[in-house]
Amino acid sequence: LKAGAQCIATASYQATIPGLLANGFTYNESVDIIKKSVTLAKNAIDTYLIDHPQPKRPLLAASMGPYGAFLADGSEYRGNYGVDKELLIKFHTERMDILNSCNPDVLAFETFPDRLEVEVISELIIKTKRLSWVSLSCKDGKHINDGTPIEDVVKILHKNEYVGAIGINCTHPKFASELIQQIRKTTNKNILIYPNSGELYDPITKTWKGTSNVNEFADMVRNWMKEGASIVGGCCRIGPEHIKAVKNTLF
Repeated sequence: LKAGAQCIATASYQATIPGLLANGFTYNESVDIIKKSVTLAKNAIDTYLIDHPQPKRPLLAASMGPYGAFLADGSEYRGNYGVDKELLIKFHTERMDILNSCNPDVLAFETFPDRLEVEVISELIIKTKRLSWVSLSCKDGKHINDGTPIEDVVKILHKNEYVGAIGINCTHPKFASELIQQIRKTTNKNILIYPNSGELYDPITKTWKGTSNVNEFADMVRNWMKEGASIVGGCCRIGPEHIKAVKNTLF
């Protein structure tokens, strides 16, 4: 927030009831932990505004990762989980209901790599009736990670009145410009772009390789805005210095 962020996400991306239960927490404790992610984010905004009053309150997005993030084996970079629709419905409904009950500004579905899973969350968003964004993880400039053309997935989300923005995250920034073009072919909704730094992640060693230049990232963001993105930010390995550089570049 001090760096200039106008929206922050809760630290609930990988927090799930099954995952917390597997780590020794009770069901009620697991629910409380997920709810606390919203409380902490709200408190962060409240604390920031004490010394930095402004007309418009920064937004709070309740973060939900895909089923692959729960598996914690890099599946969000592959999709094609090999599970049925009923399992995905149950998995996402539970956490979605918990986070929605905390009244966030927006529900943020992040790093979704799988077409079937996108169909599931689109149906659940309609039932929840909460403003949402859906962000996809992509393997190149035209396909999400399971191999589905991104246009086909965007068509599903375009019909959903509660989806306010569609975009990509946790994707190499070199694909962003082409992905913006592909998304715009199919929807007039807000385009959301918050890719990784450009470093490469090894899901086996759980380490990052490569370098990230703050000013280069800010230049790319400015170009994405010109190309049609209306909501921009960063995912893995993007920190306060990147956000500060982006703000200085845009404003």
